[in-house]
Amino acid sequence: GGGGGATLARLRGTTVSAVLKLPGRRIFTMAPSVTGRFLVIDGPCVVDLAATPVAAPACVQTAQPAYGRLAIDGTGDVIYYGAPGGIRRFTRSTGADALVVEGAGVNGGLALAPSGRRLAWSDCQPQITLTDLATGAAVHAESLTGPTTNTRGDWAFVRETPSLSILAFREPGGLVHELTAPPIIPGHPALEPDGERVVFGRGDVPGLHLAWGTQLRPIERLTDDPSDDGAVWIGRDRVAFTRTDAAGVPAVWTCLLYTS
Repeated sequence: GGGGGATLARLRGTTVSAVLKLPGRRIFTMAPSVTGRFLVIDGPCVVDLAATPVAAPACVQTAQPAYGRLAIDGTGDVIYYGAPGGIRRFTRSTGADALVVEGAGVNGGLALAPSGRRLAWSDCQPQITLTDLATGAAVHAESLTGPTTNTRGDWAFVRETPSLSILAFREPGGLVHELTAPPIIPGHPALEPDGERVVFGRGDVPGLHLAWGTQLRPIERLTDDPSDDGAVWIGRDRVAFTRTDAAGVPAVWTCLLYTS
């Protein structure tokens, strides 16, 4: 179900609920490339959304088992946490698998900036470290989770304190806007690739919701299915997420087309 000006749509415009079904498979993490062409899911496995029809994921054999959240760049290379050594990059064109952030432990967020040069990640603690992939040096650290970024250099994230969680939006100059307040419990934010709309889940209300970074607009409820989770943008007006269908099959990929 859906409301608030939203409709379920296939990637090429036909109104359906499922883009790709993976019966018997549970998706714990899903991440898009900056271009929106590729998605990476647990495995790691890569889906090429430009294919017609969208084919089953192509799984890769990484040098180390991949744990936690994944990231993928514009060429389809997979960035993952390979325990216990650190964060690694698997190059699909050559099969090369190299350590890029030594000693990092990732059990929370993992997000690649659109430039492909910086990676945000966190371990079990509510702290994000921003790392320069060219040097492996940490350039920033802050107490927050679930980072997501766009081509303009904006960031959306959940700011954690001992007593509450707040969805926030940061402009490139450092100005931060708080988008939610208690009793909203935000999670898994996804920032529009070249804009300021943020789709996120809520621990207190089922479904997916939408907030704006700097515009004074109310939060909108986009869907109401309690199983909707893990939203990611895959284009200017498309959001992929997971949903459990009527038969109880999880890992049904759907696409939310926001039309207003």
